[in-house]
Amino acid sequence: MSSSVDLKPAKSLTQYLENYTEKPIRAAVVRISNESSFEVSDTVDKSPSFESDFEKIRQVLLASSEPAFVLVHDQNRNDLLQFISYVPDSANVRNKMLYASSRSGLIRIVNMSKIDKSFFASAPEELSYKSFFDKVTKETDTAPLRQDEEDRQQVDESLQSSTSQKRSLVTGSIAMELNDDALKAIEKFRSVPQNTLFLFSVQDEVICLEDEKESIAASDVKSFFHPSEPRFGFYSLSKDEQSKHLFIYICPMQSSVKNRMVYSSCKLAFLNKVEKEFGIKIDGRLESNDSADCTEKEIHQTLGLIDTSKESNTRSGFSRPRPPRRR
Repeated sequence: MSSSVDLKPAKSLTQYLENYTEKPIRAAVVRISNESSFEVSDTVDKSPSFESDFEKIRQVLLASSEPAFVLVHDQNRNDLLQFISYVPDSANVRNKMLYASSRSGLIRIVNMSKIDKSFFASAPEELSYKSFFDKVTKETDTAPLRQDEEDRQQVDESLQSSTSQKRSLVTGSIAMELNDDALKAIEKFRSVPQNTLFLFSVQDEVICLEDEKESIAASDVKSFFHPSEPRFGFYSLSKDEQSKHLFIYICPMQSSVKNRMVYSSCKLAFLNKVEKEFGIKIDGRLESNDSADCTEKEIHQTLGLIDTSKESNTRSGFSRPRPPRRR
């Protein structure tokens, strides 16, 4: 998966962000210019109808096959901005990767404290006002705590409880829930027998338990991950009668841009939730674009079950002999 790309804000973006709440602008469409800066390419003026304004935003986005970010001013949500990431399936691969890898950079420029929710779309049917409205108003009664996002690798989390007793997870600007099976699985992960694997997927922005496997040899773990979609995994082993817990994140290169963005955005907060709220010590993290990298040796080495110093000494025995010292 592509690494984060930091681009500079163009003058048009800087000017928009200055006192945007006082401007008669409903939305600013932001695109990447010359692969070097974020520029406001279009704006949509405010009208008395938010729904009408959203339809105008939709028309602007659908008029081009190029991806775009949209900052939507929502005076009904404490004057915060709704953040839309639109990466159409018809966009070329280079643009898809560029926008996916630069999203966190734009969020830093805007400032996380000014963003209410994030909304992803990759097809025209996903750009509906109903979907947007449902997303924005979701969990209105339990507003999450907000913190600045220092960088893509340090996503701060904010926790909240919903009326359905599902625990919510706020990752960056994406609010996600864990379904009941996922919560039970994490709780069970504390004391499961060795060689147990839990797999989690994200479905409709809810983290769900996909599978639970017992008595899985470390050499077979890689075979349970989806070949073309991201997945999170937790795997247990034991050494000297002590349990070892491994976090696994596999994100295949052929997975959709939308999936890569969603999983990468919630990865660290999901891991932090397991460690901080459930009190489970994660002894190692294994992340890759290919499940084939999740070998028995790599698992054992990541968990510290292989003495790398001895392995190094063993290899040194085959190194070229030194020449004799001068007398």
